[in-house]
Amino acid sequence: MRRNHIHHTGLSTTHATEGEGMYIGCHDGSCRTTDSLIEGNYIHHLRGTSDGGNDGIEIKAGSYGNIVRNNVIHDTNIGRKYPGIFVYGGGAGTNLVEGNVIWNAGEGIQVVSDAMVRNNIIFNCSATGITAAPHAAMRRVRNTSIINNTIFNAPVGVRMRWVNATNAEFANNAIYCPDGTAIDANPGPALLRNNYVQGHLTGIAAGGGRILDGGKVEAAFADPSRHSFWPRSGSPLIGHADPTFAPAYDFNGSGRTEPYDIGAYESDGMAQNPGWPIQAGFKREKQP
Repeated sequence: MRRNHIHHTGLSTTHATEGEGMYIGCHDGSCRTTDSLIEGNYIHHLRGTSDGGNDGIEIKAGSYGNIVRNNVIHDTNIGRKYPGIFVYGGGAGTNLVEGNVIWNAGEGIQVVSDAMVRNNIIFNCSATGITAAPHAAMRRVRNTSIINNTIFNAPVGVRMRWVNATNAEFANNAIYCPDGTAIDANPGPALLRNNYVQGHLTGIAAGGGRILDGGKVEAAFADPSRHSFWPRSGSPLIGHADPTFAPAYDFNGSGRTEPYDIGAYESDGMAQNPGWPIQAGFKREKQP
């Protein structure tokens, strides 16, 4: 599923309607999608008026081995406010969610289990940047890594409920919610490393190499008002990532080099973003 343009769903006004962009698998797990590529799609302005919702890309419980990469998703918030990407997990393998950009959703990304979520950029969402918690359809949190994502301007940057999680990691994320809560968490036994934040903390304290002060957003990013989250010169994000968790590539598909940066981009000494500028439309892809 590559390079599809999906938009303005849920047009029915005669009854309550769903409006998902992509609904992959079955809600009860009776059918499963495996080893599929969902890449480079442009999904926007999704309307839903039922509990079925209007998620951008939804991968249902039991589906696994799927790659959700380099998609542009915005305005999944007409009528109802559902996630840009929702991955349940619970299958025999993991799903990879990387290099996506999401704005004007309810939750940017919602993830339960069995997923690698990395190098995504999420901003201006009305609920959370990332929700990582059990769900009625998938109550077990396991094998989940949230690595090197950039989140800006949500009431809650990350809501984490990992008290009973197994094999869960949260590292090298840049979470800037100056008017809200950066992290609301019960991390349980999860491994947290080198997450830089601006905003309040609930249920978790800074320090211990887990949560660090990211300073002001103006000093961290080139121009967030224009959706430019490239680390500006002197940014506290530059060179401070834990190398144990750093992905091989960044949001642009460029190789990461030591010392690694926090968040979705690797600046590699460059003052300006050499890659695709975030905007409505298809993402210009550079494959690793």
